[in-house]
Amino acid sequence: MSNNNNDGINRLEGKLDKLDERLDGVEKILVLQEANLKEHMRRSDLLEEMLSAFRNDTEKELDPIKKHVTKVQLALSWTVKLFVAIAAIAGFILTIIQITKS
Repeated sequence: MSNNNNDGINRLEGKLDKLDERLDGVEKILVLQEANLKEHMRRSDLLEEMLSAFRNDTEKELDPIKKHVTKVQLALSWTVKLFVAIAAIAGFILTIIQITKS
C-alpha cells in the first residue's frame, strides 16, 4: 500500500509540476502582452497628439478660405437681390408702358 501511495504522490507532483510550467508560460505571455499594451498606448497617445496638432493647423489654414467663402456668399446674395429688384422695376415699367399704350 505504501507503494501505491508513493505512486499517487509522484503522479500528483508530476501534475503539479506541469501546472506550474503552464503557469510560468502564462505569466511570460502576460508580461509580453503588457509590454505590447504599453507600446500601443504610447503610440495611441502620440497619434492623438499629432491629430490634435493637425486639426489646429488645418483650422488655421482653412480660416482665410472660410472667410472668403462667407464674403462670396454675401456678395452673391446681394447680387441676386439686386437682379430681383431690377427685374421687378423693369417689369413694373413694362407694365406701365403697356397700360399707357392701350
